[in-house]
Amino acid sequence: MEFLSSLHPVSVHFPIALITVYTLGEIFAIVKNEQTYYSFTLILLLSGMIGAVMSVLTGNQAMHFLLENANNVSTELEGLVESHESYANYFLWFYLFFTVLRVYLQISKKIFFKIRYILMILLIFGAFLTYETGRLGGLLVHKFGAGTELILGN
Repeated sequence: MEFLSSLHPVSVHFPIALITVYTLGEIFAIVKNEQTYYSFTLILLLSGMIGAVMSVLTGNQAMHFLLENANNVSTELEGLVESHESYANYFLWFYLFFTVLRVYLQISKKIFFKIRYILMILLIFGAFLTYETGRLGGLLVHKFGAGTELILGN
């Protein structure tokens, strides 16, 4: 399982980038109300979700590996790991729900005026989840050395 945990730092950046670009593209599509943009952004969303599932799975392995093998795990580190895990799960469940909704709206062609602005509000919330998950992950790496040899004492 150490191999899967080592994939987390590699697998996490693509979904963050894809979901962020998706969010900006979707807001642009909503403002422009251009059907072509909706199709393109949907591809970004689906690609980002595939990566997000992989990131959460590898992140769970990384968390277990870290907590089992790190020297002197402080309560601050443990709390930060739990917060990062919680936000990653909120992120994943939110975007899974949002992806199903978005695919349904695309297939049924029901993206009309009011729905577009509800989507935009949801996307702003999703952007917060993306930011907070990444911020906490960054703290784990830069403050505690998570995912590096520094925390393992090697």
